Amino acid sequence: MSHNTITVVAVALGAASLACSETEGFGSGPGEGGDEGHGGGGEPDLCEWGELATRREPSTAAPGGLSVDNIPMMISFGFDDNGYVDGMAWALDYLEGKRNRAGEGNACTFDDTQVRASFYITSAYELSDQWARAYDDGHEIGNHSHTHDPQTLPQNPSKEFWLNELSTCNDYLIDSCGVPESRIIGFRTPFLSQCDATFEAVTDMGFTYDCSIEHYRVLGEDMYVWPYTLDGGPDPHSTFPAFVTGQYPGLWEMPVYDIFTDVAGGGTATGFDYNMWANAKMTKSEFVQSLKWSLEHRLATNRVPLLIGAHTDYYSADNADANAASVASYEERRAAVEEFLDYALALHPDIRVVSYAQILRWVRAPVGLDGAR
Repeated sequence: MSHNTITVVAVALGAASLACSETEGFGSGPGEGGDEGHGGGGEPDLCEWGELATRREPSTAAPGGLSVDNIPMMISFGFDDNGYVDGMAWALDYLEGKRNRAGEGNACTFDDTQVRASFYITSAYELSDQWARAYDDGHEIGNHSHTHDPQTLPQNPSKEFWLNELSTCNDYLIDSCGVPESRIIGFRTPFLSQCDATFEAVTDMGFTYDCSIEHYRVLGEDMYVWPYTLDGGPDPHSTFPAFVTGQYPGLWEMPVYDIFTDVAGGGTATGFDYNMWANAKMTKSEFVQSLKWSLEHRLATNRVPLLIGAHTDYYSADNADANAASVASYEERRAAVEEFLDYALALHPDIRVVSYAQILRWVRAPVGLDGAR
């Protein structure tokens, strides 16, 4: 399959306007303790993970040397911004009743667990009740900066600037939403626009992972790389041009994978719902089909996790900018996400819908569906 990528900048819709637009900690920072829940939220982790890997080179090979048919096919929605009450309430209400397949009852492959997502918060929107509910429901809460300012954030060269953005957001999540610092383990930069100063701040703050760098299929392999550490910087064989040139040992990258828009021709777009709804003007059925193609490709190759960038703001009746930018109504957009997730949960017994934090914990201590380590 040829690589024919539609390069699109992923855009996040803030609570007030349409703007361009996702941990465990490492070292001595947040997340190295044993208290992360299954989804990074407020629930116990029932798996005894053992020693966690601290380094992995970019590779299409499944972690731990496990055979592809012995690993869970993991899917995660990472919702950015989250500034509209009804958008957050819709996502939380829908996810509340969903469970993963029973499997063999193996907690380490998320058998018979509640479906979880990740919510990367922009704290200036101050939606503390909904964000606290997301954490209490067991979902992961991540950092998405404080201001989400399109004028000052993109490629800002000041590490001190980024440290202020990240620490202010963390403080809000801790003080106003009740999220323990050890559970705030992931960061996504607004607009997917980063530079080395961004990653220097992320490292200093002690996050375990970033999820801001765009990746396409490794040329010649027709497969994506698994999450990896930035010891050698971004993978040169599968990343779009980035403003990051440094090396960040121990910091994991959860890639922003592209999604299929034309499976026959190999066409793809950056894997964010904005690109599908606002840029490509997809209908409900087109959106669902794109995600189905992307999932089915993974099932047929190396089962790399399907990480879907999204915004709960795009599923709000009150977001006038999102509603004006899309041909599908907000009701149709909600129905499309629900249809895809219902399809995925019923499609294959090995599929698990989990948070980014859960995926990374598995990658660091992989366990087979049969319990093999």
